[in-house]
Amino acid sequence: MKLRAIRFSVLVSVICMLSATASRVIQAQPASPIGTPVLSMTPALNGAMVAQLTSTTAGVTIHYTVDGSTPTQASEIYETPFLLASNLTIKAIAYDESTPNATPKASAVMTRSPILNVPSGMLVWSEEFSNDSGAAKAPNPALWSYDTGKRGFGNHELETYCAWGSTTAPCDAALPNAFIGADGMLHIVARQPEPGVYTSARLKTAGHFSFQYGRFEMRARVPEAQGLWPAGWLLGNNISRVHWPACGEQDVLERVNAEKS
Repeated sequence: MKLRAIRFSVLVSVICMLSATASRVIQAQPASPIGTPVLSMTPALNGAMVAQLTSTTAGVTIHYTVDGSTPTQASEIYETPFLLASNLTIKAIAYDESTPNATPKASAVMTRSPILNVPSGMLVWSEEFSNDSGAAKAPNPALWSYDTGKRGFGNHELETYCAWGSTTAPCDAALPNAFIGADGMLHIVARQPEPGVYTSARLKTAGHFSFQYGRFEMRARVPEAQGLWPAGWLLGNNISRVHWPACGEQDVLERVNAEKS
């Protein structure tokens, strides 16, 4: 146990000036233990679950495995809630990696083995964009967020991407570029508010939802015109750390310059 000594002088005025010296020892507080990761699950479809890993210690990095092996710093880093649709043994550990070049402190290992027994071929997750409000509404913010701005995005794109409710020009909250219509469909609308100015929307589930195995399907009706590029992708949820293209990409839909192709 490390001790810290503090020495100080006190001058007390009575009739004459006296000096006194005192000392005290303060016991160092032991380092707080790192919170063991906690697995929480919310229902998806047909017995599947969406799993989330958290720790009570802020700023830690959670590493996990789903094959029953003991996790280390080399194991997968938890990034996003993920879909569980089979019986797995999940183990997770939290590391405090905030001090460079130092051996990180680690939590205890969490072990959970959810029994799901989901039959093969079952639908285990879907986003149907339901809307019975009678008016346009925002996509579910618990599942969808947005890339925004005019950055070209590696393709020399001309539009500004707008989030729901954005009032930053040229975005217009009264004319959203992405909304769920009263028809129960997700609408992504490219607009030209003035000559040479274009707006659209780019939605993503990053930070909200991910899955590793299974068959992904989508149904979409897209415009065909010179200069338009409607698309849908699957990207690795480690994109914030390793960036594209190292995160990987699977294209589900690409329709480029369809008027000429």
